[in-house]
Amino acid sequence: MNVNKRSLKNGAYTTIISVVVVVILIIVNLLVSQITHTSDLTDMNTYSLSNESVHYLSTFDTDVTMYYVTESDSKSVMFSNLAELFARENSHIHLSYKDPVQYPQLIYKYNGVNEKINSNSIILVNEAAPERYIYIDYEDMCIYQTKLDSATMTTKKVLYGYDAELEIIKGLVQITGDSTGKVYFTTGHGEETTLLLNEGKISDSLSSLLGLNRLEVGYLSTQTLIEVPNDCSLLVLAGISKDLTEEEVSLIENYMAHGGNVCALLHYGTSTLPNLSKFLGQFGIELASGILCESDQTLTSNGNPSYVLSTSGSGYCFWPLGCALKLTGKQRNTVGVTMKVNASKGYVKGYDATELAFGDGDQIDAYGMMAVATETYHNITSKLYVINSYLFLSDKCINSNSAYKNSEVFLEVLSDGASALSSLSIPTKLDREPALTMNNSQKRNLSILFFGVIPGILLMVGIIVFIRRRQ
Repeated sequence: MNVNKRSLKNGAYTTIISVVVVVILIIVNLLVSQITHTSDLTDMNTYSLSNESVHYLSTFDTDVTMYYVTESDSKSVMFSNLAELFARENSHIHLSYKDPVQYPQLIYKYNGVNEKINSNSIILVNEAAPERYIYIDYEDMCIYQTKLDSATMTTKKVLYGYDAELEIIKGLVQITGDSTGKVYFTTGHGEETTLLLNEGKISDSLSSLLGLNRLEVGYLSTQTLIEVPNDCSLLVLAGISKDLTEEEVSLIENYMAHGGNVCALLHYGTSTLPNLSKFLGQFGIELASGILCESDQTLTSNGNPSYVLSTSGSGYCFWPLGCALKLTGKQRNTVGVTMKVNASKGYVKGYDATELAFGDGDQIDAYGMMAVATETYHNITSKLYVINSYLFLSDKCINSNSAYKNSEVFLEVLSDGASALSSLSIPTKLDREPALTMNNSQKRNLSILFFGVIPGILLMVGIIVFIRRRQ
């Protein structure tokens, strides 16, 4: 009898302990579910804001609505997390998720097109001045590298990383009017016969384009300079037809070593200029001797092979009488370079060619019209933009009535290279393995497993043990 009483008592203790454990687990689960703190354990802080962004946001006091445009089944974990980080970091940024299917008029209002836009795009709107807004497309927040297949001599874009954080910061600067910068154009190398035809000045169309983006214009005779002015946001080599001196090349290199950005608008005879060609070669960019031509007649203007077109969204960019750019892979180890715009079926004709059409002896190769090189050294980043023809910015290509999209491409250069934020070093998020994430269904199933099924099994085992001992 005493044995039965002792067994009954032990079984009761076991049951009580099991119930207490289950109750404790439920309470802990409820408490933990209320905790929203997360930690970024990635080696490059992929899921955190950089210190530069945090510093900028610490003094940001303009009310801004951030529309995150995405369909419910295609939301990017990385980009949506980034948007939420901005909203949490500064209470003036109000995040709102919008499905483009449910709100087509809102999307059209800020994007200006009826076509379906990319999910995970962002719209920033100044609430006090709604006419000041910016649309940031998903593709503009991705960084691609161009890789050449040596067997087929074709190129393909490969995702390298993400610049979403920098693009959002730039957007905030643009819509709040804080951006200031100055673009300088070189003189004294034949520019007056190429880009600076307007009495030694840039065209009215180009001047308007810069003015609308709150950028001042200046001119530099680099032959007499000791250093590039500190207020230079972007230095433009404006269609140089006479070579730079070695001293001028050193001047430009020193400017870039301190974080300066350069845009080289080339003359089709640039390959005959040894110092400029050597300068470009350090960034892995080579110029073929001759004029770039396109054998695909659908990508030429007026059937002229040297009037090359490239697709840009729903339109075309015009690249007339340009150099043939090619990546050599021989850049400095601190330099990353990509061909931003490629010819479809490009070939080169000599300067003295009387016939530009593709013919016997011509060879199609991986030529391009625009290359971008980025160099980071001692935590200082600079960029070189190489456009194969100074005519890319001619009135015909960029005036308000132009059918071409050249101004949009150059605006990307200005936004990226001439912004007041060009000296900020916000790191690129590399395309690596994504963080371990779970959807709501997975979270629910795991919760049921750990806080329902397993405790239930333990409780049943306790009850069975209790009954057996009682018997």
